[in-house]
Amino acid sequence: MGDIYTRSARVVVRLGPSTPASDDYFRFVRQINAASPLGRIVQIPGKEFLAIYDAIADPTMPCEPAVAADRDALLALVKANPEFPLASAIDVQSRSWFSRLWVIQEFCLVRDAVLLCGGELVCVTCLRAAMLFFVVHNAWWLRTVKGDVPVATMQQRERIFQLNAAIIRLFQERRAIHTGDGKRDLYDVVLKYNIDKEGNKIGATMPEDRIFGLMGLAREDEYWRQVRVRYHDAVGVYTDFAGLMAARSTDLLLYSQFPKMLAGLPSWVPDWSAKLRVPHGYMELGQPVFSAGGTGGATPRVDPASGCLVVEGVMVDHISRIGTRQLQLDLSDKTSEGVDYIMTKYFLDEIQEFVETAAQLATSSIHGAHADQLAQVAIRLSDFGLTEKVLLQDMAPDAVAMTLVRVRDQVHKTGEMLIKANSTTQMFTLGNLLQSLSRAPWYWAPPNELETVRSCAASPRQAVSTLVRGARLATLDVLVALGASTAIFVVTRWLAFRKRFRGFNFEGVTSSQRAGLQRFGLDETLLRSTAMRDYRDHLARNMGNRVYMTRQGFVGLCPPRAVVGDAVAVVLGGTVPHILRAKAGAAAGRWEYVGEAYCEGVMQGEAVRQPDRRAGEIFLE
Repeated sequence: MGDIYTRSARVVVRLGPSTPASDDYFRFVRQINAASPLGRIVQIPGKEFLAIYDAIADPTMPCEPAVAADRDALLALVKANPEFPLASAIDVQSRSWFSRLWVIQEFCLVRDAVLLCGGELVCVTCLRAAMLFFVVHNAWWLRTVKGDVPVATMQQRERIFQLNAAIIRLFQERRAIHTGDGKRDLYDVVLKYNIDKEGNKIGATMPEDRIFGLMGLAREDEYWRQVRVRYHDAVGVYTDFAGLMAARSTDLLLYSQFPKMLAGLPSWVPDWSAKLRVPHGYMELGQPVFSAGGTGGATPRVDPASGCLVVEGVMVDHISRIGTRQLQLDLSDKTSEGVDYIMTKYFLDEIQEFVETAAQLATSSIHGAHADQLAQVAIRLSDFGLTEKVLLQDMAPDAVAMTLVRVRDQVHKTGEMLIKANSTTQMFTLGNLLQSLSRAPWYWAPPNELETVRSCAASPRQAVSTLVRGARLATLDVLVALGASTAIFVVTRWLAFRKRFRGFNFEGVTSSQRAGLQRFGLDETLLRSTAMRDYRDHLARNMGNRVYMTRQGFVGLCPPRAVVGDAVAVVLGGTVPHILRAKAGAAAGRWEYVGEAYCEGVMQGEAVRQPDRRAGEIFLE
């Protein structure tokens, strides 16, 4: 099929039956492309376009005359079309054609393509221009919108960004093939279209097509020529492909993630049909930030007798303790996958305790470190060391350390603030209010039966009066407690409701909100900073990992499947350490792959450079 598409002059893509929304969007796409600068601007490389985007986001900033001209032309187009058809764009871009793996060849290899939906037709370049226009339009909208914005509107805009990202990936591949960059190797293509980076994993009916359906996009090199195309043997296909690609990069192991959809795969073989994420030790696909395995070792190979992957590596140590806390998503976050600050506070506290305990061991890599250094270790453990790497690109090391401490403290304080708020809510429940009395009132204690009989016989009127007075006081106390409890309950639920369902407001923090932040020790400027944004994003990527300590005092992060006794190992040429488990019932030296890890003190190749650590063969089953 790849040859057919390559030799075709044009492909007509049928997106299915039309709807009023799709007709509306196709007309809008043609309208904004007619006699506008979009056709030219969409051809500008991404890095150069950023200057135009920044000028639109802040028209007061100085810029080059050419940038200013493009800015003014785009802003004029935006003002001529102030309402972007959000629902219509979602209707078209969420069509199944854009999310099926086999269409990638159809879209990327052909020289020209047009999209047909019912009776409406647009070219693919016009669609790309409309996607660019949405980015520009959104920047203008964020700058000019007033008052509260409905949550539904924010969710629609977030959805379009997600859909755009998946389609832009196709345009990037198409441009690379047709503008001289040429095809890439099969390993890179398989990663690009099988890693679930934007939350929209490309669909494929047959598991084997996640490899075979991409071969037309790849360079026909020595690895490509060794792929044996066959169906109804997904386990065999994935295992053979993994053996080939491991020889190219030992980081193939990082994509062996759990749980897997296919039963029977060796532990070291990635399941391309499962939900896969960008490895923790990568900033983006193709951008590793660590070098734990140094420059490399012997080429990995598959042992024909056992089917094991044989790699050369160093055993660092064995896990002696694993934490119980994990980062979790804040389910009330309206548009993005933000972390739950309360669980993050507990996670940070547990990391701090592990770091301080490990530092007391003479064999630990952090033994003897002073408090400031230990604080940096704890921060790296919380986010896999990624935020530090980002900040070091633009800041001096001392400034980075100070910024990280402030950011971490703000997140921790936010968690403390929410815990206190929850404690106040619990304290004002009716049961807790009644139990909080230091001494039970006289009317709560039942009287002695004999005294009751005597009282009623001697003075019936006084006995009845006492009973009525006690009942009245008890009723008043219950009403007061119930009133306080109800007030706190209502306020709490109202705040939760506002947080989840009220509109967004982009006009800044009010003076009362600013005073509230300051009262809890929170810094508005820092909360809005890019450093805070990066730290929160990296925390969210660290979801599920737990802190561990080894027998010698190494501390790090391990995947959810890790257990005490598992080994921390570094594969020569790999970027991050791995967690391995001795294979039960197998010969000595046979291991099961558990997942990638962070290990303080070995992330830059320290373990492979130590003379007392000898590299040897590791057999992965």
